Parts: sequence; C-alpha cells; structure tokens
Amino acid sequence: MNNKKLRLLTVLFLMSLSVFITGCGKNNRKKFTLSFEGVASLKIKTKAGTVVYVDPGSLYGDFSEKADLVLVTHSHEEHLPRKDLQRKKTCIEITNKEALENGEYKTFKIKDVTIEAVPIGGKYHPTGVGVGYLISFDGITVLQSGDMSYITDFSHLSSRTIDYAFYPIDGLYTMTPKKATEIADIVGAKVNIPFHQYNDPSLNQHKEDSFTPSNTKIVLEPGQTINLKTGKVF
Repeated sequence: MNNKKLRLLTVLFLMSLSVFITGCGKNNRKKFTLSFEGVASLKIKTKAGTVVYVDPGSLYGDFSEKADLVLVTHSHEEHLPRKDLQRKKTCIEITNKEALENGEYKTFKIKDVTIEAVPIGGKYHPTGVGVGYLISFDGITVLQSGDMSYITDFSHLSSRTIDYAFYPIDGLYTMTPKKATEIADIVGAKVNIPFHQYNDPSLNQHKEDSFTPSNTKIVLEPGQTINLKTGKVF
C-alpha cells in the first residue's frame, strides 16, 4: 500500500472515530437531564442512565420510564407515587420514614446517586414530619425542598454548592413567593426553580413573577426538561 492510500485510510478512520465520539456525546447529553413533571414531581436521568423520580404523584406527569430510585418527601397525596409509576425490579424506594430516623437525617448512596435528607418545616409541615433531599450525581447537586416553609437555620444548605434548587411557592400549604425568594437568597443555589403550584384557576396560581431570587431563575411547565450539560430547556 502506497503512502497516498495509507493517508486516505487514516483520514477516513479519524473521521469515522470523530462521528462515533460525537454520537456518544450526544447520547450522554440526552440522558443527563432533569424533568419537571408537575406540582412537586421531578425526574432525573444521570449520565449512566439511572432514573430517579422524586415525589412522583403529579396528575400531569409522565412516569412511564422505569425507575431505579424513588424518593418521597412526605405522605401527602400529591407527593406519593402514582399507581401507574413504572419501576425496575431492582428499584429502591426511600420515603421520609427511612430518610429521617430517630431525629437523624440519613444519607444514601444508590448506584451513581447520593441522596441526603435535609430538614424542612412550616405551618402544615412541622419540622420532623417530612424531609427535603439534596441529590448529587455527575458533579451536579439538586435540592428538592418538598413542602418547605421557613425554618430557623439554613446553614446545612447555604454551606453547600447547589446547582438547581426547587422551592414551593403556592402560598396556601407552603411558602409565598416572597418567602421563597428570601430562602433562595440565603441558600444561594446557582439556579432557582419555583414549583408546587396547581393548575386550578380558583386557587390563583402561577405566581412565578413574584418569585425573584438574586441568582438565575428558570420557570418550568409540566413536561419540560433541562439538559444539565448545556442548561437548555426543552
């Protein structure tokens, strides 16, 4: 084989390798996502393909992808797993009962995901009844704050680097947008997302405009997904 043919084959090989690597990268980016499924329901999909649902009780959510891990912050109906939630045979479910035992907030390592239970509290959710979760994977930390209201000490959150934080703002059973803004500024997450609202006009929801944290705010509609590598919403 002459040098010209060898160079041509080398170029073709490198081009093919580049296409393969790019394709793999796209697949990884597609899996590396966080989806809002309505009310307080989230779905996380890690780079390794681990599927995590948090409070999968929303009537508006899509829970057809089988879960590796299910997290429940407390036992109110809209937070409990729906009957049609799909689970893998090896699925692990952690509720507030396992996450908070004898006053101790537990930490779990499941596959490529670390889950840390954290205190929440409020008028309808006294501290010690439910939990929030810090969920860490692939260099990202997400705070799902359950039905958080105001508590006296946020140092367990403000001392951490939190990439995405979800705060309830319905103002009925959880915080008002103004109070959620105060907490978001104390915690200091990079991106703040309001949730726990209801698609019922009589409840005067969609109060996102009154949630004004100093750091970035993203408003997600049920079914929207964040690409955690690029930050794009789709």
